[in-house]
Amino acid sequence: MLIITSPVLPCVMPFDPDERRQGHFSQCPWRILACCTIWSGFLEYCVTRIFFLEQDEEAREKDDPITGEYLLSRLDKLEHLKEFTIDVRTGSSLRVIDQISEGLLKLQNVEKLILSGVNCVQGSSKLAHLLRNFPRLRVFRLKSSCCFPEFEDLSKALTSCSRLEELALTDFHLSLTETSAFVASLSELQNLRVLEVPSISFSNTEETEAFARAVGSLALLEVFHHCRNDGMITAARPLTRQLPNLQHLRELTIKKIMDDQSLLELAKMARNGHLRKLNVLDLSLNEELSDLGWRDFFLTLDNVSELRELNICRLYTNQLKPQPDTFKAFVQCVSRLPALVTIRMQSWMLDTMDFNMFNSMKESHPQSRRLHLWWQWTLPFSPIIQTDE
Repeated sequence: MLIITSPVLPCVMPFDPDERRQGHFSQCPWRILACCTIWSGFLEYCVTRIFFLEQDEEAREKDDPITGEYLLSRLDKLEHLKEFTIDVRTGSSLRVIDQISEGLLKLQNVEKLILSGVNCVQGSSKLAHLLRNFPRLRVFRLKSSCCFPEFEDLSKALTSCSRLEELALTDFHLSLTETSAFVASLSELQNLRVLEVPSISFSNTEETEAFARAVGSLALLEVFHHCRNDGMITAARPLTRQLPNLQHLRELTIKKIMDDQSLLELAKMARNGHLRKLNVLDLSLNEELSDLGWRDFFLTLDNVSELRELNICRLYTNQLKPQPDTFKAFVQCVSRLPALVTIRMQSWMLDTMDFNMFNSMKESHPQSRRLHLWWQWTLPFSPIIQTDE
């Protein structure tokens, strides 16, 4: 699929073929996203004919169908390409990286590269080679559907992207050497503002501390997502100690790796003024946290006046009934967060007294008209309730 983002998309259609052949359209400074999902219909016909005028005359006369492979092999014709997105459907056998033309290396204006669901088993080294030739790359997001044999090479290639501001690696299961290579490269990406590595795990304390130091060196970081638990519940402790170095942090997600101690350390960091710009705090799916741990967190958390969203959901199979003192501490905590509008705490078993206490506080909260507490799961089906006769 080829998507053109333009203030006036309809003007794509009436372009005169002769004008297109004269190169008038090729000079249009529009941002283009190239996607490998097959998109049939009249719009696909028009767009592909406009941008792929280099196809041979015989194919044009026969009106042969345009395939994903065909589009990928001719991406080098898009001289002004800036944004490139490939989203492969689950179960697809398309070897995306292999189909990309070597001519893509000539495109020096690429700023955004997003690959989702791609099979990198055969093309991992080629992808690393591509990254080395994109000096203006600012955004790189990769979600691989399987293993990545040349991940160490990819990590080294990332260091050549000196302008990189956003990096997301999802569904990766790395070995010890691959993790070490990534951590070593991470500290060189000093322009990073967004880092999402939800699936990268660590097998020992030394790896965790090295990763935390690398993250702490990213002084411009605004968004950080991490979520993985391979038996390292204490993995969050070194990360929370690095928060004083991340003064620009707006969104923080730490899932599955927190214990009561790291949760309390996080609250203390906030109270000491190290999370003043935080807008979103997501601590969901930390199933090892106890009622006492949450109570200490609520009693301590403060000085995050810009926080707008708090997520402390649990798995629906691991519900928690908070003690009265714990929920009271929660209500007091919310009263100290003047910008808070969204609270997500599914799988917390709340009763009428809890809601009465929360609603009473809500009446005097600065966001009283917008503040919402989500505590029930939304089911994809209507429940069937049976009563005993």
